[in-house]
Amino acid sequence: MHEPLAPYLPPHRYQVTEASARALREGHPWVFRGKLSSAAKALSIPSLVRVVDGENRFVGLAVHEPLGPVGLRVISALTDPPTFEQLLTGLTKALSASGTAPGRRVLNGEADGFPGLCLDLYASCAVWQPYLAFWTPLLPALDAQLRATATITSSVFKPGRSSNPTAGDLPAEPVVFEEAGTLFHSYPLSGQKTGFYLDLLGVRAQLPSLCKGLRVLNAFAGNGSLSVVARRGGAERVTSVEVSPLAAERARVLYRANGLMLAEEDWLQGDAWALLPRLVPGYDLVILDPPQLCSKREGIPAALAAWKKLLAATASLLSPGGLVLAISCTGLVNPHLGPRFFADRLGSVELVRSGGLPPDHRTSPNFPEGDYLRWWLLKVGARRSTPREAGERGH
Repeated sequence: MHEPLAPYLPPHRYQVTEASARALREGHPWVFRGKLSSAAKALSIPSLVRVVDGENRFVGLAVHEPLGPVGLRVISALTDPPTFEQLLTGLTKALSASGTAPGRRVLNGEADGFPGLCLDLYASCAVWQPYLAFWTPLLPALDAQLRATATITSSVFKPGRSSNPTAGDLPAEPVVFEEAGTLFHSYPLSGQKTGFYLDLLGVRAQLPSLCKGLRVLNAFAGNGSLSVVARRGGAERVTSVEVSPLAAERARVLYRANGLMLAEEDWLQGDAWALLPRLVPGYDLVILDPPQLCSKREGIPAALAAWKKLLAATASLLSPGGLVLAISCTGLVNPHLGPRFFADRLGSVELVRSGGLPPDHRTSPNFPEGDYLRWWLLKVGARRSTPREAGERGH
């Protein structure tokens, strides 16, 4: 069999600092760009490198393709370079471990030994999202292996840093898939990420039990997926706020697919930060799902200020004892958020439950950058529960 990895072999030797070597041995898969020595300038981009420490002891094999703040990404802890057969075996194992849900993540980058590469399935459509050019010549053979082991009728190769798919048997949009009895639409060609927010599975699972008879406000509604879940969960009314003009039509299509009608007055096009302070109060549940607010540590203060503004507007919209479902996909900010932060703008809050990424978005405690999503369900203005009560609810 032709070895697709041949252009990257043999790997170049590259020495890292003791601090970087220690971090890699502890399980962190990255060496940051600022920690690379000038010797990295002689390396091809992309390339495979044999990482060693100052005493020439082997640390790992990594992909050298500086992108953003990251310079090296570990692909294997074995001394021998990976073969393409091993990558195919890793893909098959990941596919088996991903379960059978129509919409699911199969490969989650570094956590699955495929640094900088994600693979999502939507029914019979596969969406490959490489963030590194390293994977580009390997994708056709990986996709062929996937098609040999799963029922795939269309494939999309969509670079993570580009909005345009580069190749594949492109599907018609939207791609329809089912989750817990609700139909959802993925837009792998023209949508964000791989076409849908699979990482919000935990949030979608919570909503049906919360919404019966409630007046719901869904800020940053996207294509209306959470709004549809709330309606199907028995919400009395769902008002959605979304800045994208395209989202309204896509939401109407999604509503109709689920046997629902979207009233004109229930979809407000505009910026949530500007619109929320002007809305009439009276909501029982407010869903806050802002986009990523910063990608560098210098942006954390501004991101927290944006959250405070959002929460202040939310506080004025809630009915007594109302609920807030706060969702953050900004990993740098998440350690600063939580009940105490939310209470600073909402007043007395009780944490009902919280969560993060679903199981198919595998990560590692040694790789906090990969664990980017957090959500909190808060009851505002409620009596604070005792530790025993909180434990009984399984927090």
